[in-house]
Amino acid sequence: MFVVFLVRKKYTQMQHEYTDKMVTPWSGMKEMKELLDKTGISKKIMEIGLPEGTSNNSISSIDIVESFWVSMWIGCHRFSHTAVVRVDEVLRQIFGWKRVASGTTFGRFFKKFTPSVNVHFFKELYSWYFEQLHFDNFTLDVDSSVITRYGEQEGAKKVTTPKSLAETAITPYLHLYPILEW
Repeated sequence: MFVVFLVRKKYTQMQHEYTDKMVTPWSGMKEMKELLDKTGISKKIMEIGLPEGTSNNSISSIDIVESFWVSMWIGCHRFSHTAVVRVDEVLRQIFGWKRVASGTTFGRFFKKFTPSVNVHFFKELYSWYFEQLHFDNFTLDVDSSVITRYGEQEGAKKVTTPKSLAETAITPYLHLYPILEW
């Protein structure tokens, strides 16, 4: 039995009702599931292929990935924090998971991503992702500001600036922005 509180006026009596509906403290997860479904990213990931477990009791790879995403969205910063998702029945139902992975399962799953698996998987995923983006207008923004760097920093090179003939700096930056039609 869950309790739902309704506040009528600030600092006054609170009314409450009981409901049999299950609730979760993580608002917006239904919308995130709809976003995953609309983009089709889960289907694409299954199409590309993920490292699968060999046990007959293993959790499907896509369920592991989705539950990891949900863990990140709700603020889990360590594998051990993902236990929050395991005990939330509402999240399990929203995403349609039979079981939710533990922190140990996440660690073992991500160890299966060797450099060659990463190259193949992410090359395919990024190619698909950028094919989904359709731009018909661009703005090219060249940032000519100079950021002076002292010492030996990666990416810094000797440049000529109005202040100095040879100073170590990072410049320029190049940005592409789509023009949005409102």
